[in-house]
Amino acid sequence: MRASTISLLVLSLLVAAEASMRDDSRPKCKSCTANLVTITTTGAGAKAMDWDEINENGKCAMRTFICMGRNANIEVNGGDGVIDDQGTGIVIFTVTCNEDGTAWGGAGTEVTQIELALKVSKRRVGE
Repeated sequence: MRASTISLLVLSLLVAAEASMRDDSRPKCKSCTANLVTITTTGAGAKAMDWDEINENGKCAMRTFICMGRNANIEVNGGDGVIDDQGTGIVIFTVTCNEDGTAWGGAGTEVTQIELALKVSKRRVGE
């Protein structure tokens, strides 16, 4: 055999070996990326996120958002839904990557935007 034929044969074997080592069994629902949810801080009382973590240890990826502070809340999709702290000072909102790996979902809806805020409570003078 000529050297070029041997080189092509070795290269083909290397490509085949690399392809066989890829993990094609990884479910698509573990491939959602952080940029699929826009995090805004434009509303009244808006603040930076206290916690934002993607965990891929379960069947599908899960992403957890945490907001802490007095009267904390997480507004979902421009205020279409609001999760408040129920007086605890902490809100935890978890979303799950869909089966196609194309969107995060939580509270029965596709989540594309969230904002963390501390509600400004209006108190009257003397209260």
